[in-house]
Amino acid sequence: MATSFKRRKGKKRKFKKLTFKVSVKQKLAIDKYCRINKITPNKLIKDLIKNHLGKCPNLFENDDYHISENQLKLFDNEDK
Repeated sequence: MATSFKRRKGKKRKFKKLTFKVSVKQKLAIDKYCRINKITPNKLIKDLIKNHLGKCPNLFENDDYHISENQLKLFDNEDK
């Protein structure tokens, strides 16, 4: 008798849709490049975006913990 294992569901990924326009020459160049390298245009665009954004290492840092200058300094360790 085989036992069934429950698989844990991973965190659901959220995707956003982007639309943009390219010229006819650009579309032909993308199609030709994709045919030569045997990839889809979607993969090409995603890889180019990933490589370009990878050059900015602190782009994805969380800015939620920014403390404004007007914030009270009640918990500073400075002796006054």
